[in-house]
Amino acid sequence: MTVQRRQLGMTVIGWLLTLVVVGFGVLFVLRLVPIYVESFKIDSALSSLIQDGSIMDSTRADITKKFVSRMNIEDVERFDTDAKVKDHFTVEKSDGRLVIRIEYEAVAPLVGNLSIVADWKKEVSRP
Repeated sequence: MTVQRRQLGMTVIGWLLTLVVVGFGVLFVLRLVPIYVESFKIDSALSSLIQDGSIMDSTRADITKKFVSRMNIEDVERFDTDAKVKDHFTVEKSDGRLVIRIEYEAVAPLVGNLSIVADWKKEVSRP
């Protein structure tokens, strides 16, 4: 009488498929993390900008310059000059209320002609 032994474990093809899925997940996360880090830096700059005591008396140009200087400090190249900021940055003052908005799109290449796109719309206000 012979006893059949069952083979335990994964095959080579199973390992390869698992490594491809895990590798793609790691690649996705590695491409996505810089987009979120940049977003957090922009959030931080907007929050500190709106908390500035002299911001209510400033003009749109002054507010833009302060934002650009904070972007230079935070090393965010997307908004490091006035020309890069002008299409994405809005400042509204009405009835003693200040609202600062920024809208932009971040694109990170993934693989070949595939990219990750993130649309950001951020707003801070001060009464």
